Amino acid sequence: MVIKERVAGEIIQANGCYTNQSFAGVHTSKLNRNALGPADTENAVLVVKNSQNQKIGDMHATYAPQLTCPTSCPFYPDIYGDIRDPEQRVMIQVELAEIEAQKIDELPANKNLRVHVVGDSDNHISANLIGSAMVRYGLRSENNSVAYTYTHSWAKVHESEWKGANVIASCETPQDIKDARKQGYACEWTYKEHATRKVHERDGIKVLPCPNNFNADVKCTDCMKCADLKLLKKNEWVIGLSIHGATKLANKSIERRQ
Repeated sequence: MVIKERVAGEIIQANGCYTNQSFAGVHTSKLNRNALGPADTENAVLVVKNSQNQKIGDMHATYAPQLTCPTSCPFYPDIYGDIRDPEQRVMIQVELAEIEAQKIDELPANKNLRVHVVGDSDNHISANLIGSAMVRYGLRSENNSVAYTYTHSWAKVHESEWKGANVIASCETPQDIKDARKQGYACEWTYKEHATRKVHERDGIKVLPCPNNFNADVKCTDCMKCADLKLLKKNEWVIGLSIHGATKLANKSIERRQ
C-alpha cells in the first residue's frame, strides 16, 4: 500500500468555502501550495485579465492564497503546513499584499475589478496596500471602472484602513452585521436560503438579495450593488447571499458560527 505524502498547502478538511470547490478550487490549491511550499511567493498571487468567471462575468480579478484570510472565518479550511504563528503569518501576508498591489497597478483599468475572488487582507498594513491600489485603479480608469472586494477581517481591520476602497464586510449573523457596521462597513450576509428575491427584512435587517442567486445569467458586472457602498449605507441594506458551492459544509459552518 502506497501512502501519498501530503504537501504544504493541501486541504485536509474543507469547511464550506466555495473557493475550495470546482474550478475556483484549482486556483486556490495552487496558490496555497505556492505560498506554503517551497518559496514561490511571486506566483502565490494571481491576477487575471478578462476573467470571465462564471459568477462575476467580464471583469478583471485577483486571487490570493488562503494564508491571507483570517482563521476566524467560519469557512476557513484545515490546511496542511499552514502558518499559525501570528507574527510570521502577518509578515508573509504583507509580502503577498505588496505583490498583489503591484500587479493591480499593472492592470489596465478598463473594466471593473473584483479583488480577492480568493483571499483577504487580514491586517491593517495589507489593507492599506491593497486598498490604496484599488483606489488608484479607479482613479486611472477613463470609463468609471471600479475595484471592489469583501473581507472577513472586519473585526480587527476598520474600514478606514482600506483608504477609501470599496470593501464590504462578509457576515453570517445579525450580530456580525451590527459589529461590522460599528467598524464603518457596509455588509454582505451569507445565510442558508433566501426568503424572497425582493428587498425585505430578515431578523430586523433590510436585505437586498443577490440577483445572481436567482438567475445565473445576471453576473456581478451587470449589477455591481456590492461596490455601491453609498447606496447600501444610505438605505441601510445588506447584500443577501445564499450559500453556494459546498452547501452542506458551509451550512454546518454557519450553524457552528451561530
